[in-house]
Amino acid sequence: MNDDRDFNEIVGDDLYSSGIRTGILIGLYGINKITFTELLVSTGLPKSSLYSHLKFLNEMKYVTVKTELTLRRPMTFIRITETGKEKVRNYFVIIEKYRRNKETEPDR
Repeated sequence: MNDDRDFNEIVGDDLYSSGIRTGILIGLYGINKITFTELLVSTGLPKSSLYSHLKFLNEMKYVTVKTELTLRRPMTFIRITETGKEKVRNYFVIIEKYRRNKETEPDR
């Protein structure tokens, strides 16, 4: 493992530099899809901020954002893509490597 490469990947990646974006992807990794309204409530973000984060995630192909007709009304669904899932898995691998290294590293 190249710790410097892993560190640079996390620090230099626009996804990982935003805790909100990373959190949205990690959350979607567990549930696969959510409505815009549910995500708005769970994040507590203003609509404009959430929209901006979702726009970035959609442009990077980490999520899809689609409005679908339901029996009650049109709803906007956010789904994680395979690319997004791979980003989350990669993040978990790097974090786990750091955790293991810290456990075996002697205290200074």
